Amino acid sequence: MISIVVPVYNVEKYVEKCIESILSQTYKDIEVLLIDDGSPDSSGEICDRFASLDSRVRVIHTPNRGVGAARNTGIANARGEYIGFVDSDDWLEPDMYETLLAELAAADADICECGWFIEYSGSTNISVPERRLWTGDDTARGYFLETISVYCWSKLYKRHLFEKVLFPEGRTSEDVSAVCFFAVEAESVLTIDVPLYHYLQRAGSMVNDHTMQRLADYWTAQKAKYERLGNTDLFKNDPFLSDRLLMHCGRGVSKMWRWGYKSSDRRENRDLIREMTRFSRNEIRKAGMKGWPVTVKIPVFLSRLGGSFSLWLGYVLNQLYRKINPRDLQG
Repeated sequence: MISIVVPVYNVEKYVEKCIESILSQTYKDIEVLLIDDGSPDSSGEICDRFASLDSRVRVIHTPNRGVGAARNTGIANARGEYIGFVDSDDWLEPDMYETLLAELAAADADICECGWFIEYSGSTNISVPERRLWTGDDTARGYFLETISVYCWSKLYKRHLFEKVLFPEGRTSEDVSAVCFFAVEAESVLTIDVPLYHYLQRAGSMVNDHTMQRLADYWTAQKAKYERLGNTDLFKNDPFLSDRLLMHCGRGVSKMWRWGYKSSDRRENRDLIREMTRFSRNEIRKAGMKGWPVTVKIPVFLSRLGGSFSLWLGYVLNQLYRKINPRDLQG
């Protein structure tokens, strides 16, 4: 059985399409765990209606605790040997889980990942990884090469991985660190070059929200990778992995320097911003930033200057970049 965990919060316009695409899967031995995370709209009622119509649907209503806690609640209640995740405003190709399970079983992998469609208003882009089986220490390399993506929803996992890794709770960007740890803990990860998941980019979604709290959460998630992995033999002895680990921390810094100036509570978070400046000066500097994306290198350079002017300049340069590259998900 595959247990499919769907955190649900304030998505009454989208969740029906999401659930219908899961229930229409060609692989039928599934359970759908809809975790209503204290939705203030009618999302919870919509979930209950689907549960009354299909015995494979189970609804768990909880107080609002965030996506990480909702996913962990789903994991704790899952009955399946395999677990997948779907965001409640996205939808699936009908054969997604049949394909992922068949590929995972044939390769005897711990994780199988597919590609996805990026759905904008009026247009669609496609992102697919290369087809490859990553084994042993190379699973970490696959993640930091970004063939294994940061997204939790493009994958099917063997259940045993969740004995060692769960999603952080109480903050956003919960999959940024968790998926990294899943990849590192896995004995093998298969990536396939087939798009099967539809990822909706909409105004008002978390990925487009840059409050100070979300910037801080993103930084915390990137720093958590460094704190957990930076002193392990694998990362200390592999210059590529060490460089990429610091680049991911650089992304946390760069996001603050691209968006933090406009946050209303910026002044109340001076200590956090100073912490990131120190990390950039003392730790990220070790990497040299050769070959890093310009969207990381320039904000990291500015972060070393510290102060409000560097934040302002980072924000201005980011706005110019966004006009040139409006669909850059990292921008």
